[in-house]
Amino acid sequence: MSDSMEDNLIARTQSYLRNRENDKARYSAAELSRIDSKDAIVWYLQAKVHYMMDEYDDSLASLVKAAQIDSRRPEIWLLMGYTLIALRRYEDAKESLEYVHASQPQNAEASSALCVLFTILGERQTAKQYFNHSTELDKKATSKILNHFYNEVFKPSAQLTPQTKEALEQMLAKLSV
Repeated sequence: MSDSMEDNLIARTQSYLRNRENDKARYSAAELSRIDSKDAIVWYLQAKVHYMMDEYDDSLASLVKAAQIDSRRPEIWLLMGYTLIALRRYEDAKESLEYVHASQPQNAEASSALCVLFTILGERQTAKQYFNHSTELDKKATSKILNHFYNEVFKPSAQLTPQTKEALEQMLAKLSV
């Protein structure tokens, strides 16, 4: 397949993901991985599809393949951090997200995810620092990430303490002002 055809398939997969057409994205990403299994972005997209469908173990497996091909891509490590939070592997998530933050200090999504992670870990001061940093960078992105984790991880979890849930609710309330 030509590079332009592969690029079109990548763009189509990303469009499906943006529009939450997960079944179409799954098919498109699978087709991409059959065509070019040596491209990190292909495995990243495959991982993103799995993540969007709450298939976190499969997402992590695809991210590992992506990182083996190109370990310098921050978007791989950012999604890996999200996936590891969803899998409750917090120390591993911390390592992934801190890598992104170190390589891209202006990445509001990484700062927001670190805020969530340190809230879960009970390190409120550190969480507050990341919250302040991420809202300074991009309040809208911060709100999006915090809402995502609140709805997908915090709210349904019986393992998180009421204090942890309340801490994130307070941050979300600050963003809505």
